[in-house]
Amino acid sequence: MTNQRCYALWDLPVRLFHWLLLAAMVTAWASVELDAMRVHIWAGQTVLGLVLFRLLWGVLGTRTARFASFVRSPKLALAYARSLREQMKVLHLGHNPLGAFSVLGLIVLTLLQAGTGLFADDDVMTQGSLAHLLSSSTREWLTSLHKLNFNLLLGMIGLHLLAIALYWRLGRQNLVRPMVTGKACAPADRAVDGEENTATPWMRFVLSVGVAVGVVWLVNVV
Repeated sequence: MTNQRCYALWDLPVRLFHWLLLAAMVTAWASVELDAMRVHIWAGQTVLGLVLFRLLWGVLGTRTARFASFVRSPKLALAYARSLREQMKVLHLGHNPLGAFSVLGLIVLTLLQAGTGLFADDDVMTQGSLAHLLSSSTREWLTSLHKLNFNLLLGMIGLHLLAIALYWRLGRQNLVRPMVTGKACAPADRAVDGEENTATPWMRFVLSVGVAVGVVWLVNVV
């Protein structure tokens, strides 16, 4: 049996963010389908708080969480894409150059979805928390953008899931397990790119959570 080696990859805050965001987004979608708009608003504000936290954690967090450690140039991302089959066999301790742009895309679209939801108005009973600050025409435009962006977000999520499947099928890498355990394990002879994750700075975690919660609270009192 091939010897395995495990590496510290994702910190607990990143893993909690990932799964809580998934739960909040599923809740936001399901609540619309069930016409439970109050739940939809709560879920949307949870999404907003989580994304704000991730933006802060991308600056204050551990090595693999920081944007500076994984956001590369488009040139490097294209070079990675050209040798994708070979690169899939490499264990990247963090986001690879191509995956980094996928992560950024998901964060931007999710933030846009939550942000436009604050100003959305269904012209019946439900308004976003900040909708009263804008004119009806502006609310209508942002509501349309909110609906359009949801389809773009679905497409990006689909690409994300496709990448997970391809890495499993072609690279024999399980990208889901490290997001549960925090560790990535691979045969000892597999090529590895990057360094193991650093210790979690818990005081900065508390600060990041506090700021994110504070912004969501302000949204509801304006």
